[in-house]
Amino acid sequence: MSEPQDSPLERSLEEIGRDECIGLLRTQAIGRLAVADHGYYPPHIVPVNFAVDGDRIVFRSEDGLKFKLSILAEHSVSFEVDSINREGHMAWSVVVQGKADLLTADEVEALDDAVRVEPWAPGDHREWVRITPYTISGRRVKMVPRAPAASG
Repeated sequence: MSEPQDSPLERSLEEIGRDECIGLLRTQAIGRLAVADHGYYPPHIVPVNFAVDGDRIVFRSEDGLKFKLSILAEHSVSFEVDSINREGHMAWSVVVQGKADLLTADEVEALDDAVRVEPWAPGDHREWVRITPYTISGRRVKMVPRAPAASG
């Protein structure tokens, strides 16, 4: 859908810097984890509630219900969070690509209280998972003033 030519606004797509991406991650509670096992196609994508620990993502899970936690130790994962304002035609998306690891009991004990995620879904979510990013990137779509038309 394009903006009418007489509209004073047009859509703009911009890259979001790493620090702002981390800040945006902190504003949300639900993200989508994508895990691909080379013997399983297509990638498995699940929503999880999460917290941000520095630049790392922390969440809890049950072993084997939504995906095999053992796969996490063998493959890279992607984690995506976004926000959409349909009325204002604005949106942003942040993608974290990295290595996921199961936390040990000592690592869980060392977590700051603000990172101690309580799962929203029912069940025994005793496994703690941390994604350490290789990359964090983001993009934003927003409305900006339309550039004046060149007169000839």
